[in-house]
Amino acid sequence: MQSRRVAITDIAQELSLSVGTVSNALNGKVGQVSKETIERVLETARRMGYTRNPAAAALRSGRSHVVSLHVPPSVRSLSFYMEFTVGVVNELADRDLDVLMVTGAGRGGHQRQRVDGTIVVDWLPHQDWAEAMRADSGPVVCAGRPPVRGASPDRVVEIDYPTLVRQIMERTIQDGAQRPLMIAPDRRFQSSWAQSIEQGFRTAVSAAGHTPAVVPAPVDATADEILNVVDLAVSQDRPDAILFGPQRFAGIAHLARGWGRADSEIPWVASCAGDPLSELGVPGITAIDTRPRDFGARCAQELWGLLSRGTPVASTEDVDESRLVQQPADIIWSVRLRR
Repeated sequence: MQSRRVAITDIAQELSLSVGTVSNALNGKVGQVSKETIERVLETARRMGYTRNPAAAALRSGRSHVVSLHVPPSVRSLSFYMEFTVGVVNELADRDLDVLMVTGAGRGGHQRQRVDGTIVVDWLPHQDWAEAMRADSGPVVCAGRPPVRGASPDRVVEIDYPTLVRQIMERTIQDGAQRPLMIAPDRRFQSSWAQSIEQGFRTAVSAAGHTPAVVPAPVDATADEILNVVDLAVSQDRPDAILFGPQRFAGIAHLARGWGRADSEIPWVASCAGDPLSELGVPGITAIDTRPRDFGARCAQELWGLLSRGTPVASTEDVDESRLVQQPADIIWSVRLRR
């Protein structure tokens, strides 16, 4: 026979305390209960095998203990987003919060479960669901700045991609590249990340006196589609260096065409979102390691900070610097011989 769940009343009886005191102690309300009492209650709860009842806690507190995570449908299979999700889940699990992956973005009626907060990664201009949920779904944290005017997340966690891309291209040009080309996300995926990597490329190439060539491609293209786009661009622009925006593009081109080697047709190859299997640490490919698991954890930490302090009233203006949190990334340089 299954044993009865230990309740707050059991702990209260064990310690000769009121139910309200035990509840406040379990919720860490230091201002209402002494630290000594909190320690006694927590120790007794552990000894007796007490576990939180999520449904009851939600009714008492008005919170669901669930947060929603929004990832663009076209990229959910890419390792960056899978690792990002793992980072979010791991961080929030330690705080007794579940994560709901939201599907059907932009179709309306998708948000049937009440959530305490929201994390959005790569908010696209044509997807307005996160802003529509702001009023009744708690604070919003964005991984990457929303590319639409008037969006009002409570926190934005972003990587300084323009600087990283400029560093890659400046070094590539110093090494001898004269005809750099970028394969960039097409207009169906114009997140702030897509905009910022193209900005970094154009700035660096123009500053060096070269003409920046940019060719769009779908971020969810198959291997054959990637090679078709790249082969056509190479035949038309004759580049000697290619910066690939979407993840895994550089790895596929390197494996299939041999580009990135010093004696190849295109000796300089770089990736803006290094794939851990095919790009990071691969000789011949310079890649940005975005550390997606850490990135997801950082976004979760920001959301938890907002939840634990209470939901702030977000500005209706564009994101200001006081609500930005920088997330570092590394460039994994490829060592090559100068031609």
